[in-house]
Amino acid sequence: FKLEKTWLAIRSINLDTYTEVAIPNQKFAQLYTQEKTLKATTLGNSYAGFALEVGEQESHGNYEDFKQAVKEKSQLDLREIDLGKVQWIGSTGESIQLTHNPKNDLPSLTRNGNKHDWSKHLDLYKPVNGDGPISLGWKTGNLRVEAGDLVFKN
Repeated sequence: FKLEKTWLAIRSINLDTYTEVAIPNQKFAQLYTQEKTLKATTLGNSYAGFALEVGEQESHGNYEDFKQAVKEKSQLDLREIDLGKVQWIGSTGESIQLTHNPKNDLPSLTRNGNKHDWSKHLDLYKPVNGDGPISLGWKTGNLRVEAGDLVFKN
């Protein structure tokens, strides 16, 4: 998909062909007149979903180079999908591996060989690397917003 400044490559995992669907609620449909809504049904009894790669001018130069890089370099490894494990290697060489975790439904996540520690990132809006302008502690009710030199806390 080619958007205004961002490009998306989607690889389906145990999904049937995507079809465009109308939003039945007229009120919501009016809000999304510029959007495309897609639907896909699952195939089989296994895990299903999609892998998404995002490209921009900064990462790939142009849309055609992005498409070519995705076709030639991206890899989706589904050999262990029956165990709930998938791995994606993107066109820039970065990788992500997800494994289903039935204990709490937070997947075991490994990025570029580094296991993700969910306990450090449960706070809503907290970026993976460093602090962001908005934070809401996990189950603390403490909202913090930074805007320029101003800080709002509740």
